Amino acid sequence: MVNMMNIKKYIKNYTFLAVIASIGILFLCSTSNVVAEEGSFALTNVSVQVADVTWIDISPDMVMWHSVNPGAYSTNFTDLETSTTDHRAFVIRNIGSSNITKIWFNATYPSASNTLYSDIYGTGDLALYDTANFVTVSVADKTGNDSAIRDDNDKYFFINKVEYAEAVYNISGSSWNLIEGNAVPYVKFDNPTDYGSAGADTLSVGRIRDAKNEYFWVLVANPTEHNCSNTGGTNYPEFFVGIVPHNQTNVGDIEFESDCDQTTCYQSSNMGSDATNDRALLAVDDGEGRWQNVAIATMANCRGIYAIQWNRDMAGVAGNNNKNYWITDVAATPGEGKVDSTGVSPGEYYTAWVKLALPYGVPTGTLQTGTITVLAS
Repeated sequence: MVNMMNIKKYIKNYTFLAVIASIGILFLCSTSNVVAEEGSFALTNVSVQVADVTWIDISPDMVMWHSVNPGAYSTNFTDLETSTTDHRAFVIRNIGSSNITKIWFNATYPSASNTLYSDIYGTGDLALYDTANFVTVSVADKTGNDSAIRDDNDKYFFINKVEYAEAVYNISGSSWNLIEGNAVPYVKFDNPTDYGSAGADTLSVGRIRDAKNEYFWVLVANPTEHNCSNTGGTNYPEFFVGIVPHNQTNVGDIEFESDCDQTTCYQSSNMGSDATNDRALLAVDDGEGRWQNVAIATMANCRGIYAIQWNRDMAGVAGNNNKNYWITDVAATPGEGKVDSTGVSPGEYYTAWVKLALPYGVPTGTLQTGTITVLAS
């Protein structure tokens, strides 16, 4: 037994989202009364006014992946409530009376008190991991049997995956000096003065772990405010991510020059209007596949990143147009969320295919239970 995860259902009505339409439903039916006397009968008309409620259900409620090898994708999980196996998807259904126009997710992740990769990996402590941080969810499948979604890895995204830095550097003269963590010697980056118009004074290196593939990234601090958030200035942190992943057969893209040529890495653009004081939200320019529509939120202390696809509640994401919804009634450009202009009607449901992307270097045993929450408005 390796991974276990709780599933929660929540309903939220946000005033900044589309107003939920109220709906009144009248049911009219007739029944025969008990016969009062032979040859006579009477009718009673009955009606009901249904309350306006927004409710959503996700099934199953508690799942577990068994005997997963590090570096592997696992599609089949066990429903712990029914003890049935070989499940591959969640079913998300509108069980309320209101039309739902937007659906999104939250996922738990390792505690923010762990500020570096080495605080989790290499410790052997199962309690420091969070299963939900390894779960990928597909784009919405209306039919429940769309092989173009189910069987395409590029249709699966992490909800709000957190990755902590492996190494943190500051300026020492005109070069970088390692101050925290362990260096990855074969990852290359430019001198501090080469980044941005004013140079940079902090740089961190990490990787996004996606089963057997590890995509190296470099995060460079805001050169004016000396952090990796944005507080309204004109300078923003920069984020670089490799295109070719590191794995057992390939070292991957490891060169992150200040002027990324988009043949070996993708570079961020600023999205300062969507940022908050504790992080900046960045778009990856011209990304493809896994990075085509993923938002990158940076930790203010430059010690980590959030790769966000289906979470609208992460700080800085809320203003990001209609992206990061799993289902939305308004198209986003670009965006992976399913556009359903009529919304999800009461009783209607969608399928979310799921895969566990377990990275290398995870110790044997049962990992900390994580929680995925589905929200609707």
